[in-house]
Amino acid sequence: MAGDIPADKVTPPFVKLSFDVTRDGRARNIKVVEESEPKSYGVHKTAKQLIKSSIFRPRLLDGELVETKSTELLLYGSVLQSNYTQDNSFSSAFKIRR
Repeated sequence: MAGDIPADKVTPPFVKLSFDVTRDGRARNIKVVEESEPKSYGVHKTAKQLIKSSIFRPRLLDGELVETKSTELLLYGSVLQSNYTQDNSFSSAFKIRR
């Protein structure tokens, strides 16, 4: 059909989030850093709900569980791309609670 976009030119939506991971593995202070779709599409809401309902493995420092500030996560379609803090150190493992 005229006006169709070729499949190789279509990019899935993405949302980049920033949040803190508490000592008990909960995400707090969730903020959208960047997103590919207008807010009216609700992609950011879905991404924030996913992060809020998930449990993360807290960071260990000297054998103790500690809070991690400013963890960034890129949700790209349904694939999680990265999970790094602002100083580019790996912080927390992502686990989906079922």
